[in-house]
Amino acid sequence: MDRLCIEYRVLDAAEIAGHFEPGSFDLVTSCVALQDVPGVQAAIEGTARLLRPGGRLVFVITHPCFDTPFRAWDRDEHGNKLALKVAG
Repeated sequence: MDRLCIEYRVLDAAEIAGHFEPGSFDLVTSCVALQDVPGVQAAIEGTARLLRPGGRLVFVITHPCFDTPFRAWDRDEHGNKLALKVAG
């Protein structure tokens, strides 16, 4: 079996640039996450520093066309997200 040499990390997107050397990546992806990042500007600026020249940021966000009339996060006593509540 071939190893893919993938390393997974759980990090704050707004502080991502502090965890890797500048120009470390050719491609950064974000799937349905940026719309919920409190420090989205810092996350995008940090990502720009991590990309090599010609690198790409590819992201998917929730389109308002597909948003529901009600959308709210259930949070615990510390403010951590537990579940997204939606209604049609």
